[in-house]
Amino acid sequence: MAESNAPRPDYDYLFAATAGRSGARRLAAALATCEGVHATHECDPVMDGRIMRWALTDQFPADFLAQRYVMSIRSSREALRCRVRADISKVFNRWYGTHVVRALDPRRCLVVRLRRPPLELIRDLVMDGSIPGEGWGGHWMGDPRWSGWHLRFEPRDEVEAVAWHVMESMVRSEELTKECPGLRVADLDLETIADAESLAHWLRGVGLRPGRELEARLGSVPVGSDVAPRSFECDDSAISEAWSRVVATAASQGVIGEASAARIAAGHADFGSGRRPHVA
Repeated sequence: MAESNAPRPDYDYLFAATAGRSGARRLAAALATCEGVHATHECDPVMDGRIMRWALTDQFPADFLAQRYVMSIRSSREALRCRVRADISKVFNRWYGTHVVRALDPRRCLVVRLRRPPLELIRDLVMDGSIPGEGWGGHWMGDPRWSGWHLRFEPRDEVEAVAWHVMESMVRSEELTKECPGLRVADLDLETIADAESLAHWLRGVGLRPGRELEARLGSVPVGSDVAPRSFECDDSAISEAWSRVVATAASQGVIGEASAARIAAGHADFGSGRRPHVA
């Protein structure tokens, strides 16, 4: 699938903005086949566990966490002598993305926003047991009560907590472009990630050269969740109700505009499937 006449990337670092369960592992696997790219899913240092617990108690600000990460990813790019250093981590968007991009220079970074219909995403996260503030999910998804979030929300149950997480992640991915002038942004939906040929075409569109082994490499990486679902009753009406409440709350707090709220609540393509990849 490689093309010798593909354009060279004009960025040095590539990150993902994702709420999770949106194809990050497949994207990382695909990037790893590209010429001149060193890609990982969850970079070292892995920014979760104890360091995330510190952040949740406000012991350290996000920019402190970002300093450690910036030093690691910058030094690894230099040591590996790669053209592009890619890290597809769900933690990036949730905690320290803005600080990292600013430190590395927005003009040298590409952020890929992984898009998936919100209701599908909420269902998968709930069934996986990925609940903000609970278990391992608390390390990266955070707690709705933390002071550093855009959306202030008191979830009444697990489904609403996940719906809050999805909205907060969307808002933070949109804010990146406002807070980091000059940042390159590309949108990528799960439908494109699921198809090897479509993904190869997308990669070429952002200046990369996918290798011939792309299809074989993706064959071992599932499209959806790789976590065994737990036994949890979650019907579509509960998901829809939770999402509607979160959207309404976000609109009332000015986190999103009224027009955006109407589109998002209706499953508009701006926040779901059907939005074609582009680079801004």
